[in-house]
Amino acid sequence: MTDTTSQPSAKRPNPWAEFWYYFRENRGAVFGLWVFMIFLIMAVFAPILAPYDPTEQFRDYILTPPHFGSKVAPVIFC
Repeated sequence: MTDTTSQPSAKRPNPWAEFWYYFRENRGAVFGLWVFMIFLIMAVFAPILAPYDPTEQFRDYILTPPHFGSKVAPVIFC
């Protein structure tokens, strides 16, 4: 009788673990992920960061000149 010992086969890692292993080697991709996460957090907390209505318009001030234009003397650069 022959003694056969089964050797442990190389088990393939979890697909997410394999993805993360190769993804984190690319520094540009990791930086892009951080930027994306910052934008995502800002979008989730947008009502707290800017509690103003994004569709509100101030139509009373459309035809008025800029505030700085009426009180500042013109500057001539030589």
